[in-house]
Amino acid sequence: VACVGVLSNQKNQLELLRAQVLLRNRGVEIETYLYGTLKGEYLSIVRQYILENHLEDTAHIVGHTNDVFGALQNMNLGVVCARDEAFGRVTIEFMLMHMPVVVSDSGANPELIAHGKTGAIYPLGKVEMLANAIENYVHHPELLQSQGDMAAEVAKCDFSAEKNAELIYRVIKSAIDN
Repeated sequence: VACVGVLSNQKNQLELLRAQVLLRNRGVEIETYLYGTLKGEYLSIVRQYILENHLEDTAHIVGHTNDVFGALQNMNLGVVCARDEAFGRVTIEFMLMHMPVVVSDSGANPELIAHGKTGAIYPLGKVEMLANAIENYVHHPELLQSQGDMAAEVAKCDFSAEKNAELIYRVIKSAIDN
């Protein structure tokens, strides 16, 4: 499971780690990889949580990478636990890598993911529901492929540079015309 973003309270990676502990208690082992700039008190909190919950072998704080797509090559599932995610570039990056994405229902996340088709949406703060969504992919690995492929198709069709440029052009033209 990959989680990409600056390690911060706003990005809320601790929620994923809490879900990982719930899953382990159910007998479901996953590995999590946290990619992103490391800084501040939140990093200490995350490290302490990993130690206190004996996740040292399965929760990996990787840090910043210049090659997000390379880092995601061996990942199966993307998770975005952020509070008030504005657009969700990381969500689109996961989708382009043929990965379903489990997202919180915060910010723009629900606009990017179609629940049950390109990933899953869980209520922010409901760690058990996040764990349930991840466990569903563990028990139904075929969904990783089918939803991942659908996610890639949606990302390429709806979020290409050409499509965005066209939409921006229309907004500007409409403003000028009015």
